[in-house]
Amino acid sequence: MTAVQSASDEARRAIGEIEETIEHVDQFSSAISAAVVQQGEATDEIARSIVVASQGSEQLATSVGQVHRSTEDTQMSADAVGEVARDLARLSELLSRNIEGFLSGIDMNIGERAA
Repeated sequence: MTAVQSASDEARRAIGEIEETIEHVDQFSSAISAAVVQQGEATDEIARSIVVASQGSEQLATSVGQVHRSTEDTQMSADAVGEVARDLARLSELLSRNIEGFLSGIDMNIGERAA
């Protein structure tokens, strides 16, 4: 009977140790599960940040492209204004020469009539 009681006590102790081990495993499993959830949330946040950064990069690229096109348009306009200014300078010079020639012709006619 003592042997049965001793075996029974030993079985209870073993069952208690098994229950304790199961509780530890359960705690570890809960901690691992919480860590996995946190890691998933962090991964989701990183993914959202990447999307926002990508959208910002796309907007920046679009803006840079628009600035480039505006710069090209401005350069073309400046070139056209420069060409018109050169044409006006040539025409002004030609007009000045024609006026001088005309006035010289008038002076000669007046001089011939006076003589």
